Amino acid sequence: MTQKEKSAFTLAEGGHSPLLYGDEGTQGSPRLVKRAFTLAEVLITLGIIGVVAAVTLPTLITNYQNAQNVERLKKFYSTFSQALKQAALDEGCEFDMKCYYSSIGVTGNSNTQDRVDRAFNSIIKQLDGIKKCENPTGTGFNTGQCTSYKYNKNYDGSGAEDNFFYLFTTKDGMTVSYVASGAADNGGWIVVDVNGSKKPNREGRDIFTFWNFTGNKILPPVNNNNCTDDNPYGQSCAARIMKNAWKMDY
Repeated sequence: MTQKEKSAFTLAEGGHSPLLYGDEGTQGSPRLVKRAFTLAEVLITLGIIGVVAAVTLPTLITNYQNAQNVERLKKFYSTFSQALKQAALDEGCEFDMKCYYSSIGVTGNSNTQDRVDRAFNSIIKQLDGIKKCENPTGTGFNTGQCTSYKYNKNYDGSGAEDNFFYLFTTKDGMTVSYVASGAADNGGWIVVDVNGSKKPNREGRDIFTFWNFTGNKILPPVNNNNCTDDNPYGQSCAARIMKNAWKMDY
């Protein structure tokens, strides 16, 4: 009996190799002969898998990292907001951060070591596991703070790099810059790197800025021209994330 082959096999049919019907075996039963994949077929399949992985994996990884950083940002915002409110309350300034800064002698734009220490000491009592930087090198706005790594001011990495100054680290690895300002438009600057020195170290990706406004809230600066593809300066990105129900959509 001549050999008859089943209908042509395609990868879409599943993982079974095609079968060949050979001569009849004992008692009239057909004998099945297994046909293995060829080396060329295996290499083509692996090549297709490799191309798909190369295209999709970077996007999946980036999306996962962005989601993680947003969760860290949300945690920081909640924890630090409560700490500042309680610090102000302890100073007899309920729901009024401007009053709080006045009570500890912060009246100008620039930090001094004394202002930083007084503001920090009031806040640290509200937070667990805080470690203050040990060898401050900053001057001006960054007085009393340490520098440890470079960061980029644009979320797409197109901006100029600068030193990231920080005042303290949290127990879960965040680094926080804190400028105790008594300016009329805000009560201070708070910049947090939610994953510490880990990459990407870009403002709007893992570094976020807040102003400490008069009242009972800390809020990010809002500028509709920032944190867009046309202007990827990341200072306003925390506002965009919060407005978008705590999602990073850029």
